[in-house]
Order: sequence, then C-alpha cells, then structure tokens
Amino acid sequence: MKKLSIFLLGFVATGYMSFASEITADMFTVPANTGANMTVGVNATKFDQFQGGQIGAFFDLDGDGTLECVGLESIQTGFFGLALWGDDSSTDEKDGLGSGEVPQFALLHDGNVILVDEIPQFTGYVTNGIVNITDATLDGGSGCTDQSACNALSMYSDVSYSDDGSCSFPSSGYDCDGVCLADADADGVCDEFEVVGCQDN
Repeated sequence: MKKLSIFLLGFVATGYMSFASEITADMFTVPANTGANMTVGVNATKFDQFQGGQIGAFFDLDGDGTLECVGLESIQTGFFGLALWGDDSSTDEKDGLGSGEVPQFALLHDGNVILVDEIPQFTGYVTNGIVNITDATLDGGSGCTDQSACNALSMYSDVSYSDDGSCSFPSSGYDCDGVCLADADADGVCDEFEVVGCQDN
C-alpha cells in the first residue's frame, strides 16, 4: 500500500508539473461562448496582489497535447466569478469542457504565468454548476531566484519557486546593461579600469 501511495503521489506531482511547461502567456485568449457554462467563484485574498492580471482555465479539448483556454477573467480584489465554458453538443467539434472534466487554472500577471492548485480542489465541470475557490497553492515555476542577478524571476508573495541554477550576474564594475557603475570622467572606461599615464601637461 505504501508503494502504491508513493507512486500515486509521484504521478500526480508529475502531471501537475507538466502543465507548467505547457501554459504560456499567449494562451490566455478569450474562449468561445458555447452557450453552456458553469461559474467558479474566486474569493482568496492571496489573489489580490495579482489585481489587473487574468485567471484562466485550460484543457486539452482535442487531445493533441496542447491546452486550450476554456475560461478567462480579469482578477479583482475580493470576490469575482470565472465562467468555464462547456462543450456545445450541437456541433461536431469539441469546443468546451465535457461533463466531469477538470481544467488547470493559472494566473497571468505582468507576463508571468503562475499555476494554481485550487482549494477546495475542483472536481469536474457541470453545466450551470457553481463552485468556489477559497484558497490555493501557487507555483511560479523554475528560474533564477537570486534577486541580485540580472535574470532574476519576478517573485510574488505566497508563490513557490525553484532555482534552476540559471542566474547570471554582471561583470565586476558594470551593471546588468554593461554600463559602468563608476565613471567620473564619463569616458566609457570604468574608474577602476582607468590606466593612469603622464599627468604633467
């Protein structure tokens, strides 16, 4: 039983993390109004810092391995609602969630994509249903987490990040744009690298 539990935990974690590499900022597009939907109420204070950004719901509708947006809403402070669009059964092409299907939620703020593991966990799409998200575990993905680095991630509170060892730092005497930190005579040569020559005019 212990081995089975460990396997299931690893499977769920792997499945969750696979979404991180699949959801990108350009995927936050307005989904089609299929005429069938349900409402997800969002009332989690940790989302307040993302006001003005967007929350989206994503699902692989056609089974091609690419996620499509099935719900999109601007983030507001306090309570707001997100419509999840269901499949229009009158068309041959699947254009929304089917009964019981569970999308991956994600946030987009200032170009940063953050995965949402909602609490309570969403159990599946139901036409005309209403559910609420009252808390969430947020995952900002991996990258450089050293804020003194030139390529540091934009980091938010209550969001977990993992450092991938990709940090890059400026050369000594320069900033991240290659500009001297100190250049008293404005000659483009940093003060510490100036070569002193003859000073007798």
